[in-house]
Amino acid sequence: MASKSEIASPWYRYGTDKHYQAWCRKQPCAVTGAVGNVVYAHYRTAANSGIAIKPVYSGVPMDAETHRLQHQIGQYALKSRIWWEQTVEKHLRAWAKARKNAGQD
Repeated sequence: MASKSEIASPWYRYGTDKHYQAWCRKQPCAVTGAVGNVVYAHYRTAANSGIAIKPVYSGVPMDAETHRLQHQIGQYALKSRIWWEQTVEKHLRAWAKARKNAGQD
């Protein structure tokens, strides 16, 4: 069942956060371009974070090794805030377009 924050998101019309995460896992790593062994890496900001809180529609595909590095050194040491914001938006738009083209909206 979708959460209130998920339903309130403008991205919900294209599918659930789980749909988006599954799609991301099939994409190349947003950092290295690697394919295979790709996981969903959440992007957290002060506005959408907290203990054990994983924000909806806020992540990118990342190979497992780079994702581990993200957790070790921190997301902003890995890539800049601007990179994260632009890359999340880019992937959300590509996912929405793919869903729309597949007749899913």
